[in-house]
Amino acid sequence: MPSMNPALPAEIATADSGVNLSFRVSATGNATRVDLVVWVPNPTGHGWMGPPAGIWRYADIPIDTELALDFRLAPFDEGSISLSIGEQLAKPDAIVRSDYRCWPRQSIGIAAVCDQGAVLDLSRIDVVSSHPSVLSAHYSREGHQDAYIPVEDHFGEAFHAARMRQARRLVTKFSGAGPVLDAGSGYSLLRMAAPDTGWAFRLVCCDWDQTAMARMAKENPTGLWVSGAANNLPFLDESFSLVYVGEVIEHLADPSAGLTEWARVVKPGGRLVVTTPNRSHRLNRLHKTEAPENLEHLHEFTTTELTSLIEECSLHVEHVEGLYYAAAAYRMPGGQWTDP
Repeated sequence: MPSMNPALPAEIATADSGVNLSFRVSATGNATRVDLVVWVPNPTGHGWMGPPAGIWRYADIPIDTELALDFRLAPFDEGSISLSIGEQLAKPDAIVRSDYRCWPRQSIGIAAVCDQGAVLDLSRIDVVSSHPSVLSAHYSREGHQDAYIPVEDHFGEAFHAARMRQARRLVTKFSGAGPVLDAGSGYSLLRMAAPDTGWAFRLVCCDWDQTAMARMAKENPTGLWVSGAANNLPFLDESFSLVYVGEVIEHLADPSAGLTEWARVVKPGGRLVVTTPNRSHRLNRLHKTEAPENLEHLHEFTTTELTSLIEECSLHVEHVEGLYYAAAAYRMPGGQWTDP
């Protein structure tokens, strides 16, 4: 049976737009050659897989020969996967979706075709890339901001409603006289969470998606919609009584730099509110795993890890809370989120 030597890591983080993997394929018995299949899965964002985005099949690969696999996440095309045998580039049969854009956390699989056509998985690797070309290609895809629109299912509706209640309560408690910044806002959860009478302060929304900001400025002319990166804000120091950063820090290549930048624009005595998925959430603990909540995320933190990171940035953690969801309700219609 074929095997891989050395075993490749389950996850590789890189600041580049791709990775290079070196390995050999060994086999028991009299086999001298093997067919290799490399594929790029097409996830939906939460780990559920659709048809592969690309499949590369390499025939007659010699056993126990040094192989070098190059995987480029952006741009995604037939050249995204290349395999070298020593100094020679192998030629594959490839089927690739030309419209696919890799996720920042993108899996690839490597398998061997055994006797009688059976396929044996050799390795599966999650490549986590923070390269600008990968992030830009992913976040500029059509419909990206649709994540801000409630999903019509019990899970999505309940979670979205709970997040809005939490945001409304925290912002009401800590906003002061304003103005308030929603950094990395997208369509802005704070806009959706506003009470019927509107906020008593000026709300400023900032996101690097210029199309989304232009759309929201047209639909909500009373708000201030600014194009800019959440980790490089186009505002003066000490401009806001409250900075709200909802589900952004997990997308940053440098979370510490993001925290420092957000704190920079907070007025003396003001507050910074940061929300992010908890890697040690109940379902992960139930299944004894640390699987990522979303394949867009470059980092996911436990409460302890995020608290330590904030304190390392010379900031003081004043309040910590979560949204708790009963594991059984995940499959039960009408399951309820419980606010803290």
